[in-house]
Amino acid sequence: MCLFTHFAAGALAGGVTGNPIAGAVAGLASHAVLDAIPHYDHPDWRLELGGGMISLVLLMLMPFASLPAILGGLCGMLPDLENLFQKLGKMRRDQFIYPSHTGLIPHGRALGPRTLVWQLAIFVVCFGLLGLLAPGSAAAAETSDQAVMGQASVQVLEAGQDLTRIQVRFPVTVAPKDWENLDLRQVRWLVPCVAAEGNDGQQPRLPDPVHLPLAVPTNKPVQVRLSGVSWWKEPTTPVDQSQILEFGVPAIFRSVPTTAVRLARTTGEGILRSAIIEISHPAQGDASLQLKLARAFKAAGSVDNWREKTPAGLLNPQLFQALARGGRELAISRRAAQKAGLKGLFNHFDLTGNWIRLDVGETGLYGLSGQQLANLGLDPDQVDPTKLRVFQGGGSQLDFNPGIPEIEQAERVGLTEVAIQVLDGGDGEWNLDDEIRFYGVGSSAWQDRIDPDYVPEHHVDSKSLHHYDHPYENYGVYWLTWEGLTTVSPLPGTPRRVDEPQAPALGGEQVSAARIRTHVEQQNVDAAGVVSDNWAWDISVYTTRRGNFNLHHPVADSSAQFIIDFRANPYEMSFNSHQCVANGWLNNDTAAQASVTFLLSEAQYDTQGVKIVGFSSDLDHGENEFTLENAGTTPRPYLALDSFDIMYWGELDIRDLGKQLDFTHWGEQVQGPGQAFDIQVSVQDPAKTVFWDVSDPITPRVLHGDLAAGSPATVTVGVARDPGLDLHCLALAED
Repeated sequence: MCLFTHFAAGALAGGVTGNPIAGAVAGLASHAVLDAIPHYDHPDWRLELGGGMISLVLLMLMPFASLPAILGGLCGMLPDLENLFQKLGKMRRDQFIYPSHTGLIPHGRALGPRTLVWQLAIFVVCFGLLGLLAPGSAAAAETSDQAVMGQASVQVLEAGQDLTRIQVRFPVTVAPKDWENLDLRQVRWLVPCVAAEGNDGQQPRLPDPVHLPLAVPTNKPVQVRLSGVSWWKEPTTPVDQSQILEFGVPAIFRSVPTTAVRLARTTGEGILRSAIIEISHPAQGDASLQLKLARAFKAAGSVDNWREKTPAGLLNPQLFQALARGGRELAISRRAAQKAGLKGLFNHFDLTGNWIRLDVGETGLYGLSGQQLANLGLDPDQVDPTKLRVFQGGGSQLDFNPGIPEIEQAERVGLTEVAIQVLDGGDGEWNLDDEIRFYGVGSSAWQDRIDPDYVPEHHVDSKSLHHYDHPYENYGVYWLTWEGLTTVSPLPGTPRRVDEPQAPALGGEQVSAARIRTHVEQQNVDAAGVVSDNWAWDISVYTTRRGNFNLHHPVADSSAQFIIDFRANPYEMSFNSHQCVANGWLNNDTAAQASVTFLLSEAQYDTQGVKIVGFSSDLDHGENEFTLENAGTTPRPYLALDSFDIMYWGELDIRDLGKQLDFTHWGEQVQGPGQAFDIQVSVQDPAKTVFWDVSDPITPRVLHGDLAAGSPATVTVGVARDPGLDLHCLALAED
């Protein structure tokens, strides 16, 4: 059979089940049924594949399209991937596994191309039956007295700066004999529908509201009033405006505030006939200034080639274009004012061409030798070590509000010089065995490594365990620049160097363990709109999902705090009001499992609100395991696993680590100002151990403590601490 025939039969088999999983199984089984019939297989795989894709698109355009039907159609075609791979030389027939391809199930004999006619007939019949038998439309199809509602008609009556008036009409394609006694199950909507809530399985499928997007000259909530309301079928209970209209606070599209009004087609068993919506949006703030600048631009007769693209479906494009023009003029004027009035605002790359880009994958200490830089093209004879400088290229992504110009986001997009350690032997020359070291922050890092003053916005979001993932960059970007011995650096300021104070033991409280934090995340699946950084570990957790993480010498019998970050990932909108239940635990410690219960409609859109926070002492050195359990009642939405965080007490021992140990002595561990602590790290060779204070990622320090031989050998660093200030440390063994 051709792919389009398999798709139609699979779509019919899947659609009538009304369930995505059952639909996929039914579609897969339909392939064997059709294979048993004598048929013709087209020899050109390109035409075959094209026919299958056209069938998929055609189904998605039909009002009776559903997820079970689509999955059934795709699974109906799926076994013929074996035939495709064989034609491409990627598979042999003895490697086939589908039963009707291996001979386990009888396969019909081959016929000529004339049989394409009845294959097309099968296609048409399957699509026709799917329209009649699809769940939710069967009840309407069985009665003679039904209504068919067409697409909404939207007319803009007034589109001004301060007010927009819209009239919406809902035409009837087929009118019933009796509107008042019409059951909503007897209504067919020629628009996408979703299943209504109910437990008897006979509830009607209700249509999506009408979406009315607008440009508005304000960031404040708009005022909406409904008038001229008429009904095809009167509601059985009184209906107020809030049951028909939805609207929210404007969001910024580039520099233009936009909002949307959603008008329901039916409520309280009633069917709306027409309504007039008045949206009051007087100009305020920057938007008011944007309109003035747009008028001034037009009055001056100015012309350029710039024009903002209007979003599709926007009902007042003229106001959008005026706000966009004014936004551009406002950004230009502010940028000019900034350049004229702020000292030191310049483009670093205009001042010198001596730059090497350094991509930082993980947060930690980085070293570059003279030989490594020579391999990158830097001539050691042309370098003055006193003029070596490293700049960090921005941090987190641009603000989500596109109305904020880049010039006001210097900490995100500008260059910031970081202090570096230059190991040149003190001879004033840059040699191949010299080295620079700097502390680099990757694009996936703890939030306090990007902003040490970070304060969480949500009470459930621990400051110490808030992790940031840049949604667009895989590396933190740093820039190395230099000048020669006889060249004056064109960059302003003095090159920044790390301080290297002596930090002997102070005789204070000895610290040989710290609360260490670990973040584990796998970005396997594109999950745009589901998780905050658009990439998920797994988006289909229906029962349980386990993940692994490593711990470094956890202190015996100590308790660790863990956070499993996840979201509900419904495949049908009917889950919006569903109650979700999720559990999480470490290793085999189910007795200490943590749970969270939430309504999907309330928590799904709060990116900080869906977390499992728990405590456990079941910890091992090396590999450990966490479990996320989807414990909601069936049917339930899938869960999307995002990441895992843990903070545990770990011993400060780097003898077997083989890499850097990043730990923190937290401000909450300090009782009073100036309290002395001696931080002791077990090491292999004290003389080859480096200890950095990286509390300030821009200005770190190298601390030189006391070195002691023994078993184990140790490095002890004395620090005087104040409450509330965290001391972030990094210890490692030099090569």
